[in-house]
Amino acid sequence: ATGSTTTPGAPAAALPPAATSTPAQICSKTIAVPSEKYPNLQSGFDAACAGDVIKVAAGSYFAGLNLTARHSNITVTGAGMDETVLQGTGSWALALNGVKNFTLKNITIERGGNRSIDGGGVWIAKSENITIENCRMRLNTANQGGALAIQSSTVNVSRCLFDRNTAFNSAGAIIVREGSVAAFTNVTVAYNSALGCHGGGFFIASDARATV
Repeated sequence: ATGSTTTPGAPAAALPPAATSTPAQICSKTIAVPSEKYPNLQSGFDAACAGDVIKVAAGSYFAGLNLTARHSNITVTGAGMDETVLQGTGSWALALNGVKNFTLKNITIERGGNRSIDGGGVWIAKSENITIENCRMRLNTANQGGALAIQSSTVNVSRCLFDRNTAFNSAGAIIVREGSVAAFTNVTVAYNSALGCHGGGFFIASDARATV
């Protein structure tokens, strides 16, 4: 006879282990902050992946968030300018380094920074396609760019208000430098101060391009 044979009393051949897999991370979801699952900003950003929307409810929150490439392709939206407020904690309220395709909207950023850093409210470096819309940045302080510093990045800013920010050197509100390309549309810059030399409102370095 042909085929396999089994010796009486011999143990049955072991079955191969069942295939296992790690569940894929679910993206393109909405993360509500605060909520039972995401009680604070940090937990929301830690859980976010490409395609997600982080919705921050009305209220005031301490920020001090450092965002990197893993936070690319994310939208962060508040309940409205002056409704959702992110406050600095002695440094930047938001720092973006190596981030792509990131949108921040409907949020106020205030009281960020210190005199030894640039971009007291938001610092953006080596990032691409960053959008800031319907936001307010006020009462931030920095060495340069009291509210916003853009370096080696592409950024679009629209329908925003920059007021009462202070730079201890130059660019009371906004500095654009190091090959950056930035566009500002329907932006109001008012009551900002540069205590050092250049630009109470804007300072655009010679190696950067900006349309206002």
